[in-house]
Amino acid sequence: MSLGVCIVLLVHYRQMQSQLKLALDENATMDIQIQESIEKQRDAIIQRRISEQLENIALEQKNLTEEQTRFAIQQRAFAEDRQREAVFQKLKADSATSRAVSALTEAENQRQIAIEQKDIAETERLKSEASERRANQLRQLALSQSLSIQAVNQQEAGNAELAVMLAAMGWNYATENGGDPYQPDLFTALKKASGEDVLLRGHTDHIRDLATANDLLVSVSQNGEIKGWTFKAGNFEVVDIYTDRTKDFRKVALSSDGKYLVAGDMTGVVLIIEGPLNTKATTPFNLSNKPISGVLFLDDETVLFADNSGLIGKIGLTEGFPYEIFYQHDSPIASLAYDQSSGTIVFGDSKREIHVIPSNQKRPDNSFEVPSDVSAIAIESRGYIAVGDKEGRIYLYNPETSEVNELVGHI
Repeated sequence: MSLGVCIVLLVHYRQMQSQLKLALDENATMDIQIQESIEKQRDAIIQRRISEQLENIALEQKNLTEEQTRFAIQQRAFAEDRQREAVFQKLKADSATSRAVSALTEAENQRQIAIEQKDIAETERLKSEASERRANQLRQLALSQSLSIQAVNQQEAGNAELAVMLAAMGWNYATENGGDPYQPDLFTALKKASGEDVLLRGHTDHIRDLATANDLLVSVSQNGEIKGWTFKAGNFEVVDIYTDRTKDFRKVALSSDGKYLVAGDMTGVVLIIEGPLNTKATTPFNLSNKPISGVLFLDDETVLFADNSGLIGKIGLTEGFPYEIFYQHDSPIASLAYDQSSGTIVFGDSKREIHVIPSNQKRPDNSFEVPSDVSAIAIESRGYIAVGDKEGRIYLYNPETSEVNELVGHI
């Protein structure tokens, strides 16, 4: 062969080697790419499988979550049911408690009512027994009064022995049943039956007031007479103390030692008489133009008087007879009283009110009312006040309870 052919073949051989190398390189590259593709495909498969597994896990988690949600909803519904049941049971319990409390309260109320009814029944029983005793007492006292009246009738008819027996029976019935031994009919019967009936005579007109001190009885009349009565040698002797037909005396008082006599008349004159049984020195005071409604002694040297203008005045029985206004009331004064042991002054006015002036004071600090016009007042040391009215009733005021109770009075 020629050189040229050899060169051509060599060149061709080298080109073929170069192409073969290139092909081998490309094959190697393709193998690498194929391996890489295979690796990627394998990775993709793995990733897909992982994704599928994760998806399955997620689905299972979803299903589990849904199941838990459904369970939670069921549990919540169950809890709500239990709560509603608990609330219902609590309401029932509260209702039962309320009913129990109401029942207990009602039972206690019924017990209290029963106790009150028992107390009322006991009170009514005691009242009934007291009323029965009082009715029996009044029957016995009425019988006593009837026997006394019969005793007087028999005495006047000349049946002295029967009169004595009836008077004694009347006395026994009265004293055994709490009666007043000085009840007029009883006292009259005993006096007549014993032959000691005493009647004092001397005035020529209505006697308006009486006063006593040191065994001296003094009386005043509406035609200006003042008389004294003394008990000597078993008999009463009358002394004409003062007479003035222009006077109309309504009130009189004596000092405890009998040294002074004070009388008040309808024209407002207060007459002071010193030594009524001896010197009879008189001193008239024209202190008011209204009727004198009360005179009394605060002590042996002090006189208190009241009139229908509401004036309460005080006169000292010392030299010059000093005078002062003790208190001015807003309505006419009807009656005046005084308790020396407590120093309390009491007066009643035209408005049917009773007023109390305590010791060492000059104004009332307590008052109470009576149903009708006041005609007389009396007070004792504990503060109890008796009030007589113009309708024959007597009222007793209790200072401890401030109650005013009506007593069995005159008819």
